[in-house]
Amino acid sequence: MTFEQRYVQARRRFIEADFANLNDMQRKAVLATEGPLLLLAGAGSGKTTVLIHRIANLIQYGRGSDTDEVPDTATEADLALLERTDLTPDERRRAQRAAALEPVEPWRIIAITFTNKAADELKDRIERMLGPEAAADIWASTFHSACVRILRRDADKLGYPNSFTIYDTSDSQAVVKRILTEISRAKDSGITPEQYLARAQATHNPRSIRIGEVYQTYWQRLFSAGAMDFDDLIYNTVRLLDEHEDVREHWQRRFRYVLIDEYQDTNNLQYQLAALLADGWGNICVVGDDDQSIYKFRGATIENILNFEKQYKNARTIRLEQNYRSTGRILDAANHVIANNTGRKGKTLWTKAEAGDPLTLYCATNENDEARYVATKIMDDFGHGMNFRDHAVLYRMNGSPSVSGKTPFTDVRTDEWYSAAVLWAYQNGIVTGMSDTTFAPINNVTREQMATILFRYTKTAAPDKAKASADLSGFADAGSVNDWAVDAMRWAVGQKLIAGITLEQSVYLQPRGNATRAQAATVLTRYYAQ
Repeated sequence: MTFEQRYVQARRRFIEADFANLNDMQRKAVLATEGPLLLLAGAGSGKTTVLIHRIANLIQYGRGSDTDEVPDTATEADLALLERTDLTPDERRRAQRAAALEPVEPWRIIAITFTNKAADELKDRIERMLGPEAAADIWASTFHSACVRILRRDADKLGYPNSFTIYDTSDSQAVVKRILTEISRAKDSGITPEQYLARAQATHNPRSIRIGEVYQTYWQRLFSAGAMDFDDLIYNTVRLLDEHEDVREHWQRRFRYVLIDEYQDTNNLQYQLAALLADGWGNICVVGDDDQSIYKFRGATIENILNFEKQYKNARTIRLEQNYRSTGRILDAANHVIANNTGRKGKTLWTKAEAGDPLTLYCATNENDEARYVATKIMDDFGHGMNFRDHAVLYRMNGSPSVSGKTPFTDVRTDEWYSAAVLWAYQNGIVTGMSDTTFAPINNVTREQMATILFRYTKTAAPDKAKASADLSGFADAGSVNDWAVDAMRWAVGQKLIAGITLEQSVYLQPRGNATRAQAATVLTRYYAQ
């Protein structure tokens, strides 16, 4: 082999050794630094680990692991270091410098995730691996946060002040209340108010015309106030990059590497934003799972991930299929179920873990039978010494109250005051790490009901069992039985929040006549601190 061939081979082996803790496909994804890359990451396959190590590789070695180029400064002494395995610490540092080719500055990497929690986790793990300075300089954020930073620099080019105000959902509702869905969809499609109104007028549909008129008025009011709503943040960033070449070139030069997480859940505007940022260097890595696309109702477009290889002709695709979360039988069942889906790229999850217990399939006759089965199973386990926190119930949508209402779960998502409570806590900066998605407030919600949920999220204090007993004393014996109250009382008795009543006797308890379900839930949720 020539010197160049030996050097490329030795350099790759040296860099690979730094990521020996990864499995083969994870390591392949980490080392593929150049050009467009699609990572099809199955559930539990360690995609965050791959993202962290990929960023570490870019900062430490640049494109050294993914090129046949040899620098003019390379020497035989460098090659000798790369080929050795018994290096001293000083020799290893010299070998790392020899293996690096254009190592990238942290601030030239942008990693976009969907939630603040995911972004914070990314930063924390980068900091543990590379130190606080690198973690601080990397753009690891949500789409909205990244857009705010871009717009703060050049929003004036669109006629907004760079110090523009961001309207949250409640602010928007004060401007216009019932058409936010239609407006959001129009913006997601990149339609201006004038275009929307023109199309509506062409249909001669009175409702569409009215929506178009309100859309235009809504936009004008926000613009006059120097404000943007959450949809505007992405919409105006795409406009800014698309219409102003100098701005577009600035950000394209800056971001040499663009990483997008949960790509299967991106909408049209997010897709455009990612493409605009990556067009400078062409180094875009998207991570997603076409089998986990669940946000179509929010405008997510599964075609973004399905058509990635069509958009980027030289794209590489790597499948992360080894699962670290589930047993073999669970994965086998999941693989067989998802195989029936159409419009997917296909992958088969597997694990080195044991097969695990067989799955149980219960075919309920209706939703009430389903709820009874789940509640009975949980209460049976509870009677045999298990805790409620040892159980999890997954259901397709929040409109499934039969389960959540008849079992003592901490998340009573079907109650209207839940949404208002979370929104209130989020807007007041008390609950952090949530996604950018907010909840619409509901009328007639008391501050006490909000505080109930807030307590559960913050867990700032231990539950007051004496106060719990006093509150629960509002429940008394009754001849008729309310399913939800029965389970509530059984839980309270089991937790010893009510003294002098056995678990068997608690079946005859229900709320007093004027006690509402929300009040009962308030009591339970407030003191349910598992």
